[in-house]
Amino acid sequence: MDLGDYGRWLSRHGRSDGTVDRYTRTLSEYLFDPERIEKIVASPRASANYRRFLMAVLRSWAKFSHDDQLKDWLDVVKRPPPTPMSSREPLDFHTWDRVLQEIRGASYLTDAERAVAEIVAIRGIRCGDVVRLTRKQVELGASTDTLSYVGKGGRSLSCSSVPLRRPLVALNGLFVGSGIKAVRNLVSPLSRDSRASQETATRRIRRKMDLVADAVGVSREDLHPHKFRHTYATLYLQELEGDPEALPKLVQQMGWANLNTAANYLRRNRRPELDAVEARMHKKMRG
Repeated sequence: MDLGDYGRWLSRHGRSDGTVDRYTRTLSEYLFDPERIEKIVASPRASANYRRFLMAVLRSWAKFSHDDQLKDWLDVVKRPPPTPMSSREPLDFHTWDRVLQEIRGASYLTDAERAVAEIVAIRGIRCGDVVRLTRKQVELGASTDTLSYVGKGGRSLSCSSVPLRRPLVALNGLFVGSGIKAVRNLVSPLSRDSRASQETATRRIRRKMDLVADAVGVSREDLHPHKFRHTYATLYLQELEGDPEALPKLVQQMGWANLNTAANYLRRNRRPELDAVEARMHKKMRG
C-alpha cells in the first residue's frame, strides 16, 4: 500500500480531486511523524476544525489500511465540536483598527512577532504562509511593490506589498541583523530554536494573539489569526461590489482552490438581502 493506492481509493469513494490532494499530503506528514500529528489531534490548543480534519484523514487511512489499532485510538479521542460560525464572522472596522494599533504598540510582542502579526492583520495572509517567508522574499517585498510567497498546497501567490511596507522593512532588518541566509525562513527567529517547525512558530503567534484579545477586550475565541482572512475577504467584496471579476480576483489573491470558498463570503456579505428574500418566499407560500 502506498499514497497512490490511497488516493485512488479516496477517488473511488467519491472524494474530489482537491480533497484527495489534501488528504494524501496530510497523510504523508502523518506517516513521516505520526507522534506529532497524533499530539495535535489530542491537543485542545489546536484549532477544532483542523483537529476534525486530521481525524477524518486518519479515520479514512485506518479504514483503507485496516489499521484497527489506529481506529481504536481515534474512537477514544474526543472529537471536538466544529468552530462556531460566530468565530468566522469578520471584525468590524473599529475593532480591527483597535487590534492593529495594539499589535503595533504591544510591549509583549517581539519585533518578529509584531511584524508577522501586523502582516496577518492587514492583509489576511495565513499565519503559516507568513512564517514561511524567506529572507529573499521579505527583501524583495520591502524593496518593490509586490510580495511573492508560497501559500497552502505549494501555490505561488503574490499581493501588493505597499500596505505591508512597515512590517516587511522590520523583518528585513531582523534578517540582516541575524545574518540568516536568503533561503532561510522566519521559523527560527520566531521560535528562537533552529530546529523548530512551522507549527511551533505559528502557535507562538496564536498564543500572543490571545494577549492582544485580552488587551482590546475581545473574546479570545473571536480573535485568532484566521479571523483576519475572514475580515479581509468580506471587506474586499464590499469594496468591489458589482465587479464581475471580484470573486476570481479574490480567489487568486487568497490562494483558494475554487470559487466556492469566495462565494461563501459573498453570501455572508449579502445575508440581510438574502434573509429578506427568504422571508418574502415563506410569506408567499403561507398565503
